[in-house]
This record gives sequence, structure tokens and C-alpha cells, in this order.
Amino acid sequence: MRQTLCFLSILCVPTLHGQTFKGHHIGETAAEFLAMEPVIQARLTSCQANAPHELSPEEIKTRYGKKALQEFEKRNAENDAKFGGHPPSHIGVMSRDADLYGEECGPVIESLVAGTGRIDGVGSERHNHYWGNILDRTKANPMSSDAMQLDSESMKIESNYDILDRQFYFEDGKLASLSLKIPASVDSIKDDLTKRVNATPVLVSIPMNNAYGATWNNISLFWDSPELHVELSQDENPAAPSVPRLSVESQVLYKKYQARRKAAPSPLD
Repeated sequence: MRQTLCFLSILCVPTLHGQTFKGHHIGETAAEFLAMEPVIQARLTSCQANAPHELSPEEIKTRYGKKALQEFEKRNAENDAKFGGHPPSHIGVMSRDADLYGEECGPVIESLVAGTGRIDGVGSERHNHYWGNILDRTKANPMSSDAMQLDSESMKIESNYDILDRQFYFEDGKLASLSLKIPASVDSIKDDLTKRVNATPVLVSIPMNNAYGATWNNISLFWDSPELHVELSQDENPAAPSVPRLSVESQVLYKKYQARRKAAPSPLD
């Protein structure tokens, strides 16, 4: 049955897929997701239009000058003579560094085109495996001009990461989980979630303290429906005020996580 439910100024639309959270629902397709995320759509469009490609001789000349083209052609001629025109004789000049492109564009393409991956609210993912490749390359020869330029370009990408603190995970072409902060009281969110998920929450309260004698309870609430696993957590540390975090995932994904955790060896084994 179609339902229309509202959640703290969430854009509410009738859906057969389940409850919406900030305009998104678990199980939505990449196209449905992008319709609600113009910033991520723009990033994906730009990434697809500017994928690395091998520069033509004319592009090399335009970008790097006539002398660089002559050096490139000389080096290729030497390799052809050495290897008889067979691999690895061909040398190409790419339009952009593949790892820098991957750091900037890999997560959004993996998530929304290939269908499985994690992105934040602007289509990035902090410290993805392309970032690891760049780190390894800069560590190998940190004082080289290439390493310095690579590190500088990577830092530019890092500075553009999302400050909205939203996370989305796609699996098999559909949204499988989302996580975001909600600037509202736990009680108001709890009541809305209980109606939305149509399940009774389980409360876990963990006593905390610090070296200055302050005490507080960190709160976590859990809801389970046949389709969804929902968590709401609040760190009540008076020295570090924060807002509640909402996490929603499919039961399929949640059960996979639980199974992996049960199968993991104990640290005491």
C-alpha cells in the first residue's frame, strides 16, 4: 500500500519502496538517487566527460610545446626500433593522471555507474584506494617534482570533500544504506522513526565519564522492520556537543554484516 510519511521537513513522496529519509529510500536506483542530488549529478557528468585519454601529437604540442612533442616522437621511434613495433614499444601521454582522476571520480562512478560503492554528499569518498596509490607514489620519492605536484593536486581534491556529513552505500545498482546527522532532539526523531518504521525501538544507554569528573550517557536506539534496520545514536559528551546520527540500511545488508561479524575470529583466539 502507498504511504506518505514526513520526517523532520523531509521531502515526502508516495513510494512503494518504503519510507523516505531526506528524500531517499533504501532500494532506490541510481537514477532516482541522482534526481534528488544535483551536485552529485553534476560531478558524475563532469567525471564522465573528462575521463583520462591518450593525447594526440597535436594535443601534446598544444599543451607542452613543440620541443616536448619532438622528444616524445624521438623516444617512441627509439622504442619501435628496439622492440620492433611490438609492446611495450608504444609510449603514450595521458590527459591527466589516472590516480588523481580516480581519487576525484572513482567513487561516484563505481557507486552510480558500476553499481557498488560508497560516496558522501558530494559524490566523493575520503581516502579511497586511489588516494592510497598516490600516497605510495609520493612516499617512494617524496622530493621529486612529480611527487610534489601529485601531492599538491591530491590536496586540492581533498579540500573539496563534503562538509554535510552524509554517507550513501550502493550495492548491485541500488541504495543499500544511508547515514546522516539530524539537527533535532533525539526524542522528536525517535517518535517520528517509530511511526515511520512501524516498530518499537530498543534503547541502549552507555554510562560515560571523563577525567574531569563529568558523567553522561551515550544513547543508541535500534528499530527493525522486515525491510529496514535503523539506528539513531547520540553522543551526550558535554565537552563536545554533537547532533544525533541516523543510519538506515536494508535488512539484507544488515544481516550480511552480522554474519561477517559472527564469522570473524575472536581477538582472544
